[in-house]
Amino acid sequence: SMDMVHKVLDQWLILENNRSSHAVDSFISEVENQSQEDLRGDIKEPLHYLSSLFKGNNNQNYPYLNDMMTYFINANLWNGVWLVIKTHPSIVKTMELQTTIKADFLFTAKEYLYLPTMMILIKNEPELLEGV
Repeated sequence: SMDMVHKVLDQWLILENNRSSHAVDSFISEVENQSQEDLRGDIKEPLHYLSSLFKGNNNQNYPYLNDMMTYFINANLWNGVWLVIKTHPSIVKTMELQTTIKADFLFTAKEYLYLPTMMILIKNEPELLEGV
């Protein structure tokens, strides 16, 4: 089932050496070679998103990144969500989170993001610091 594929993929992303376009593309090729048939489109979709993300194309447009984020969130691929945010921290501004939710979001984000990325997130959300 797709739930199982998503769970395995989310765990696979925990390993840092799996976080490259080459690793994802090699994974697709290896699975297709072993099974001697192409992966289904619904299984390839998250893999293609990850491969594109890892290619480091900073010119990726926000609608595409938003589609990627929406897919990862709906699939509960939380490691994928955090990878998008790590590579494109300004995308958080497009998520339209309510101020009360943003504080919880940042509290959770500290577990997944490095300090420089956290600083960008906070800089992009000055209303969180009002009254501090």
